[in-house]
Order: sequence, then C-alpha cells, then structure tokens
Amino acid sequence: MKKLIIILFLYPVFLKAQKQAYLESNWGICYSNDFGAVIPGTSFLIGKTMDFNNRFIDMQIGLALPTGVTAKIGIGKYFNDEKKSNISFGVRPWPLHGYAQLGFDTKEGKSVLLTFEGGTGQEISFFSYGLVTVGFRWDIFKNKK
Repeated sequence: MKKLIIILFLYPVFLKAQKQAYLESNWGICYSNDFGAVIPGTSFLIGKTMDFNNRFIDMQIGLALPTGVTAKIGIGKYFNDEKKSNISFGVRPWPLHGYAQLGFDTKEGKSVLLTFEGGTGQEISFFSYGLVTVGFRWDIFKNKK
C-alpha cells in the first residue's frame, strides 16, 4: 500500500518534468590493485534528464570497456537559471560506484562533464577503488533548457 501511495504521489511530478534525451561518451582512468595501478576505460551511453525547475534526475545506460555494460542514476542541481552548469551525485549499479559529477554547457545541446567516482575495490566494483572521467554529451533533440 505504501508503494502505491508513493507512486500516485510522484507520478504527477514526473509528468510535469521537462525531459531531454542525450548521447554521451566518456574517457577516463581507474585505480585498481588487482589489474595494476591504473587502467584506461571508455563508455558510450544513452540517457535522459528530467528537469524540475533548478533540480534534475539523470539516468543513463550503455556500453563500456572493460566492463561490457554500465548504468548510472543521480540527482543534481543547476548553478544558475540558464542551466549552463550543474553538479550531481548518484550511484552506478554496475560496476558499483558512488559518484559526483560536474557539467558545463559548451554550446546549445552540448556539454562537457567531469566525473569522480569511488568503488569498493571488490568484484562488485570490477575491482575498482575509483575512477575519473571526462565526458561529452550531445542532446538528441534540440530542446529547451
């Protein structure tokens, strides 16, 4: 019953959200004791951002090397009304990491991202203790922001 109440409460909020789909490419390095000190990695993702005034929810899924697949979900806040820069925090379920991400718009529909993540160093984190990436995001449909 509690789940139903929560769903009924949040559903109108998600209907009013401004949504934007995007493609994203990331390149970075990971610190891992099991595979040597530092290993490179990359990912290509498709995602969606749902804006709620000056806050947002960001979700993405895609292909990654060396892990095969990856996904991320987070919440964030824009720094200004023009939504040119933002910060978000969230979790990557596979490989398991918590993250902080800074985003900066470069042109209409394009962004640069800096992401800092922490893992467990165990198999659930693909033996990663942490990673740092630089990403580039392209809106699929020109939209508002």
